[in-house]
Formats: sequence, structure tokens, C-alpha cells
Amino acid sequence: MNSKRNNILIHGLPEANEEKHEELFTLVTPTVKGIEIEIESSEIDRLQIVGKRGEKDSKTTPILLTTTTLQKKIQILRNKKKMKPNTYITHVLPKQKLLLKKENKSTYTKKRSQGQGGVGFMVKIQLNNYVQDLHGVTDRIAILNIKIPNYKNMWTVIQAYAPTE
Repeated sequence: MNSKRNNILIHGLPEANEEKHEELFTLVTPTVKGIEIEIESSEIDRLQIVGKRGEKDSKTTPILLTTTTLQKKIQILRNKKKMKPNTYITHVLPKQKLLLKKENKSTYTKKRSQGQGGVGFMVKIQLNNYVQDLHGVTDRIAILNIKIPNYKNMWTVIQAYAPTE
């Protein structure tokens, strides 16, 4: 499974001489341990340099760290504020999600198969924690249940797609 789900980019580490796993491992593990997270080699699925190597005066290239579990990625992201100055950690997100994040929104979609079709909702990021359920009735009908703060009842939003021809 080659998913971006468990990927993290680590920025600001010194340039590695070669892109060997062992050398990248010796750069990444002290950094992760420095934010009080224990990481073993068995918890790392992939390490690689992303992009072209810069010259001496330019910025360093980020290192892609793919963890074997989502829990380890979440642990690292929760402690990222403990990073040393000039180093930082970011998510690896698809372009569509990056655009939504810039717009301060999240998407919830329901479809039966990969490809086209399905219905979805756009929800403000601040309300993500209040989404209770997303239920797909069919490929063209979905129900989103959300418990809005300061309202006593749960809201049910129904999305229906009715194509015209």
C-alpha cells in the first residue's frame, strides 16, 4: 500500500551525502527522539530525499518519512512544536486537500466505487470535531449528522444529486 496517509516531511535537516536509507535513518532518528518520540527502524516504512539537492547556500531539501502506522505519525505530529529552531515537520497532503485547507474547509464524501460519482459536503475546519456521522444512502444521496456547539439537537444535513439531461 503506497498511501500518503502515513507520510511526514521533515524540513531543515542537514543535507545527506547520499540517499541511502542508513544515512537518512541516522539523520531522522535523533530528530524524532529530540521531540520525545521513540522510533525504531521497524516503525519506518520509507525514508527519501524529496526534490533536487540544493547548492551550499540554498535551502536544504526535505526528507520524506513514511511510518508503518498512523498512530506513530500522529505521535510525531503532536510533538512537532518541540522541534529545534529552523527545523519543522509538515503533512504530505494531495493538492486538492491543500487548497481546501487554505480555504479553511474539509470535505466529506460518499461514493460506492472509485472514480466519478458520489456526493459530498464541505465543512469548516473548526466544525470537524463535531461531525458525528456520514451515511451514504445511495451514490446520489448522503446524510451528514453534526452536533453544533450551543445547540441542543443534532443537525442532519441531506445532500442529494439529481442530474439533468
